[in-house]
Amino acid sequence: MEGHGFVKLRITGENLDFEEIIQALSCQPSFTYRKGEHYTPKFGDKQPKVYKEDCLLFETEKQDDETIDDMLYKFLTGFTKSKEYINELSQKADITLWVSVYPDEEQSNIHLGNKTVKLLSDMGLSVDFNIMFLKDLYNGIYKREREENLNVR
Repeated sequence: MEGHGFVKLRITGENLDFEEIIQALSCQPSFTYRKGEHYTPKFGDKQPKVYKEDCLLFETEKQDDETIDDMLYKFLTGFTKSKEYINELSQKADITLWVSVYPDEEQSNIHLGNKTVKLLSDMGLSVDFNIMFLKDLYNGIYKREREENLNVR
């Protein structure tokens, strides 16, 4: 698949022990926040908001020469030494693999190979895919269509 994308391992919950998690995963997070900290949303209402939980976010960006499956597998293998810890942590925290895909074409396919699916299963991870065209995001069309779809229900 041509296009851009990111994969993020998002760990959220109450009273997360950041030091323990970072040490167990042997990886520095790209972003962290604590419950009660303030932030200003990038889109929509620019009024300051308060985070409702603790969060650690580990991420990587898709390279031009790799597929989404390649990106996911490479990212996940960085955590294989910690898969038992991640599985245990998933019992008390919300751990999600968040995949954002920005295809160049209007049609694309995301294929996850058996080895990637096995790693996801071994780690006890759920997966969220966000697929949107960057031009729609930048033009505000994605948000508008999403809001219209939510209002229809």
